[in-house]
Amino acid sequence: MADGFENEFPILNDVIFLNHAGVSPLPARAARAMRQAIDDLEHHGPLRQREAVKRMEWLRGAAAQMLHCTADEIAFVKNTTEGLSLVAEGLDWREGDNIVTAAHEFPANIYPWRSLARRGVELRIVAERNYRFEVADFAAAMDSRTRLVTVSAVQFSTGFRMPLEALGELCRERGVLLCVDAIQALGAAALDVQRCNIAFLSADGHKWLLGPEGFGVFYCRRDCIERLPNCILGWLGVPEPSNYDRADQPWVPTARRFEEGSHNLVGAVGLAGSVELLLEIGLEQVERRILDLTRLLLEGLERRGCEIFTPREDALRLGIVAFRHPAVASDVLFRRLLERKIVGAHRRGWIRFSPHFYNRKEQIEAALAALD
Repeated sequence: MADGFENEFPILNDVIFLNHAGVSPLPARAARAMRQAIDDLEHHGPLRQREAVKRMEWLRGAAAQMLHCTADEIAFVKNTTEGLSLVAEGLDWREGDNIVTAAHEFPANIYPWRSLARRGVELRIVAERNYRFEVADFAAAMDSRTRLVTVSAVQFSTGFRMPLEALGELCRERGVLLCVDAIQALGAAALDVQRCNIAFLSADGHKWLLGPEGFGVFYCRRDCIERLPNCILGWLGVPEPSNYDRADQPWVPTARRFEEGSHNLVGAVGLAGSVELLLEIGLEQVERRILDLTRLLLEGLERRGCEIFTPREDALRLGIVAFRHPAVASDVLFRRLLERKIVGAHRRGWIRFSPHFYNRKEQIEAALAALD
């Protein structure tokens, strides 16, 4: 699938980059868009900002397309944590409420909820079973005071793909809200927030969306917008934000109300360029290619006797493959790979590879050969 898109990824000529679960390289079109926006600011000041704003609004619609929702349910955020914090601080919690989450979540999906202990809200942790999670264990952790379940769509350290549809159905049956940290999935696969009964979702753009750091998307289901009354709100969240003489306007009845102030337009046009590329290819094709590459990794790792922490089943993984070498310590192997210009990550005492659609099969084979 990389055929025809090599020029979008100059990094292909320099390293074998297998760390899209960390911070991704920018496609050429995203970098060009950001340079153009900066050039416009340098030479024309804000006079051409209108074009960047149009591009940002295109991105809002594109994000809605990727998530199978409406543009009015999309807000822009600085990062995943900001979106999750909108929920944590926005809901009207009562002492004795509880939240259920998974063990080994990335800290962005722990700290906002842990901080609610000051309001008497309990955070309950569901344990792994052989590096996987069972919906039945979430059900067992829930009770009549459970207000919210919050999970990552894909676990950052193991690559386990959470069964969001089944978890969403459980939440529907129990009358519980489902919140998703989607940063390890959005851009690598299509996500249907309606089918999965997701109330809230947040994802920064710098991983599988191939965008710059510092600009992401937040989804808030329409019927949940008024359920976040305690959020920080600002001048952009009203019907006529440019009417500076009227400060008594009501909040807009859409997710835009959570965009409290000025936007990072340079980041917006960069992410728009990357999302345009992904939609041009098609998210189903992107997902298929990523699964093919991770399958190739898993087969090669098994042949080498590596301990693998990622499910082999396509339905239970996406872009992350985590493993431990049978003879070489992970920290030593991580440094050795970097010396050979093979970029992965070192997490939980093991190595993590995370290829994207444009990686070549020859690169996967070269990375595997470097383990010998």
